[in-house]
Amino acid sequence: MISSRDLGDLSLLSQIKISGSFTKAASALGMTQSALSQRVKALEDRLGMKLLSRTTRSLSLTQAALEMVAVLAPAQEKLGEILAFSKTKNSLPSGKIRLTAPPDAANYFLFPFLKSFLPNYPEIQIEVLVDNAFHNLVKDGLDAGIRTAGLIEKDMISLKLSDRLAMFLVASPAYLKAHGVPKAPKDLMLHQCLNLLIGESGRIWLWPLENQATKEKLKFTPKGAFASTQPEMLLQASLDQMGIACLPSHSVLRSIESGKLVQVLKGWEPVLPGYALYYPGKRYKSAAFQALLEGLKAWRHLS
Repeated sequence: MISSRDLGDLSLLSQIKISGSFTKAASALGMTQSALSQRVKALEDRLGMKLLSRTTRSLSLTQAALEMVAVLAPAQEKLGEILAFSKTKNSLPSGKIRLTAPPDAANYFLFPFLKSFLPNYPEIQIEVLVDNAFHNLVKDGLDAGIRTAGLIEKDMISLKLSDRLAMFLVASPAYLKAHGVPKAPKDLMLHQCLNLLIGESGRIWLWPLENQATKEKLKFTPKGAFASTQPEMLLQASLDQMGIACLPSHSVLRSIESGKLVQVLKGWEPVLPGYALYYPGKRYKSAAFQALLEGLKAWRHLS
């Protein structure tokens, strides 16, 4: 069996053939002509065969040397491909990232981003905890979270992901026909309001109504028979004539355009701060998390 030393020295012959001359081969290998000559001579002695034809005017590979180079070349090329792939693979960020996000942010912002991000980073795994609860990132083993900017604690670093979020009050035409159309915020007291629950506490989210003309603001406490932590369930409930829901405009526009829902109390739309990613400032940021940050910076929805 050929030794690793002999295999390494046979690569010298490949370089001589590629370079076309002994002088160029020595230069490409980063050694003197004398050192190259000595290495080849030692190889000839170990193999017991002549590898170079030497004359006063030229120096070329023997037929035996050419045959060995022909066998060695494909293996060298394949090895180079493997090494190149390995370097590329090892240079890509890797690891698991755990995130938390409310349902709307997860469905309409985070998931569309991840569909384009993850194929470019095959060594990164993303886990998303979807709920309306306020998690302690460090205690719960989470790397980052997404919330509306106004709800993020001041000791967190945040990255703005979207502009301000408009909320629409919507109901089905059939519900409004049966129960009437509210003309002012106080009229909502006479209606079934579909309530959003905040996390496991069971606390009802108050509707932050804002008059877009006068900038008057009021917190309305919605009351009704149905509540859920999932905005998509509230959307379905409004489509099913169960009451009035307060939902992000981007989640109801299609239903409004198709006539399945009607916006009520126009001019009193709540406007929330945009979504932002937040994470502890003093926590170590892995290469995978850095890649996520850079990806979000390039993708975020800002006008």
